[in-house]
Amino acid sequence: MLELDMAKSVNMVVLIGNLGNDPEVVEAQHGKIAKFSLATSEEWVNKESEKKFSRTDWHKIVVFNPKLISVVENFLKKGASIYVRGRLRTNSWVENDGTKRSSVEIEMLEMTMLGTKYDREEHADGGYKSADNDFSQNSSYNQSSDFDFSNGKSSDNNSSFSDEIPF
Repeated sequence: MLELDMAKSVNMVVLIGNLGNDPEVVEAQHGKIAKFSLATSEEWVNKESEKKFSRTDWHKIVVFNPKLISVVENFLKKGASIYVRGRLRTNSWVENDGTKRSSVEIEMLEMTMLGTKYDREEHADGGYKSADNDFSQNSSYNQSSDFDFSNGKSSDNNSSFSDEIPF
């Protein structure tokens, strides 16, 4: 009989959204931490009334990985569109008056900057630049020599690469 080694639990979050503020990088007891808010939105139409509805949810994102913090600090600005993969973290504490509080945030483990190359080029209005690359905390992160970070081009000259999302 075949036995499957199954995970007993999964804590994974995947979001695509826009930064609600410039990232804040702070020095903590064990190193730097980056924080920012990410907005995700959805729209739908009520089929009976044909009225449009929309909802925006705000997510607290926190980054502990030094490589990701460097990317967040140097390349992300308010309004940037990104893909985030991470995990939920719940923090609990007791206020001075004895009130119990808790907060849920997403610890970012991987990110990809989205949008067109034009969206990521530096503009006079304070836009930002990107190297068109994925940055992750897992073992697949690789700053290999086949990617030139200075001009955002791959040295393998793969002409099928596109900045556009195919959906």
